[in-house]
Amino acid sequence: MSGDRNGSPDSVKQRLNGNQTDAFDILGHELRLSIVETLGARQRANAWKPVPMEFEEIRRAVESDDSGRFNYHLGELLGTYVEQTDDGYVLSPAGFEVSSAVLRGSYADVSIGSIEGQLDDDCPNCGADLTGVYEGGLLRIICPEHGVVFGNTVPPAVAVDRDIDGITTAAERDVRRAVEQARDGICPECFGTVDMTVPAAGARGDEFTPEDSDDEPVLAEFECPRCRLAFETELHWVVLDHPAVVAFYYDHDIDTRPRHHIEVDSVSSAIVSNEPLRVRLTFQADDDQLDVTLDDQGTVVETERS
Repeated sequence: MSGDRNGSPDSVKQRLNGNQTDAFDILGHELRLSIVETLGARQRANAWKPVPMEFEEIRRAVESDDSGRFNYHLGELLGTYVEQTDDGYVLSPAGFEVSSAVLRGSYADVSIGSIEGQLDDDCPNCGADLTGVYEGGLLRIICPEHGVVFGNTVPPAVAVDRDIDGITTAAERDVRRAVEQARDGICPECFGTVDMTVPAAGARGDEFTPEDSDDEPVLAEFECPRCRLAFETELHWVVLDHPAVVAFYYDHDIDTRPRHHIEVDSVSSAIVSNEPLRVRLTFQADDDQLDVTLDDQGTVVETERS
């Protein structure tokens, strides 16, 4: 559908791709951020429901003694980050996102130093002990032989009351959530539409054959045309929450929910057909085996246990 209506897909896309400078400039005052934080706290305390706050209630909460000054800054937020209702003021969806980002410390100029320590996981390539290092908003998992085997950015709030194991778990869960969201066609960065390619184009080449996947794991490639996010992941992460895979591991007393990005053992992948494209993942636990076959869209088309 296209057209010139205010809510049409074409007009929405145009506004999304437009200049966002004015929206960010609005936040450039301490009192305005305090108002956003106060309204955000009210919304979180009411199960994310936008419960209105009256003018004087907000002013007292942000400890503003000058009613005229407070009114001016509240007015500057209206229409972008704050909405006025018959019962008071609430955050817009954009305002709530800002309040959450403030809590996460995403834009804070803070330095918490380096947090590091040995992890329980072993290197998937050589079995060596792994070390986790969190510094400057980046979590890295390091192998003494292979260098960095995993990395992800996580905001400073992750380090509050967590040691390196807790920080690693949070960073791993964030990656897994991103993969699952991208698999479902939703960009984890901008909520645009994600395209998935199986196998990844870099490995596929012009004359990719089943034999090409004998030595290397088959990868899925994700790309968002809107924000240009692009990443690859081993294909088994696309199906780790599939009922057949969850049940298979559950039968062996293995809970797949807390599995880290590098700790899924005994999984192999191979392209078994080109026309149509079919990729087979083989999961093993004890003496049991589960074969999961996927098509070029990453959809499970067949499962078999043996």
